[in-house]
Amino acid sequence: MPAANKILKNFVLFVDGGGQAGNVESVQLPGLETIKEDFRAGGMDGSIALDMGLSPIECTFTLTGWDELSLATWGLGEGYLVPVIVRGALESTNGSVRPLVAYMRGTIRSMVPGEFKPGEKASLVFTMDVREYKLDIAGKVIYDIDIVNSKRVVLGVDRNAAINNALGIGSGSVLSDLAQASGIVRQLNRVGQALGL
Repeated sequence: MPAANKILKNFVLFVDGGGQAGNVESVQLPGLETIKEDFRAGGMDGSIALDMGLSPIECTFTLTGWDELSLATWGLGEGYLVPVIVRGALESTNGSVRPLVAYMRGTIRSMVPGEFKPGEKASLVFTMDVREYKLDIAGKVIYDIDIVNSKRVVLGVDRNAAINNALGIGSGSVLSDLAQASGIVRQLNRVGQALGL
């Protein structure tokens, strides 16, 4: 067994399709935490912590250059989610190198410039509220999270699937099929109106 297995050796960042190689100083991938609520009912000798969903997910990255496209990602409206991709190289002492890819979509909550000082760089720190997060290591999806659509997949198992099916919003449910069908009907109606039919 290698003594140092899958060690991050280098990485690059893409913000809204723009490559930031040579301009990105650091990236903090999302930390994942579940919201826990203590529950104790009659007959129980203590409380247990219930999983009540995910805490807000965020990512931060620091750029050394004042890239106009990245600066323009702050303050966009609700209808626009910024795509951010981090690609890393994980190397082991046996010489193997595996790719790590983190895909995120969300809104840029803050952009904080560093202090201006003569002879020193002023970095830019971006904080992103992540709504969709997918972590892939060597082609294996570790996490696939979509907050709005209540998807929490860990190593191929959707932890929310049974709840979503009970609510009628899971994939393959009758309500989901009807919602998709009604969306198709609405699109066809719009096309028909545009053509004057």
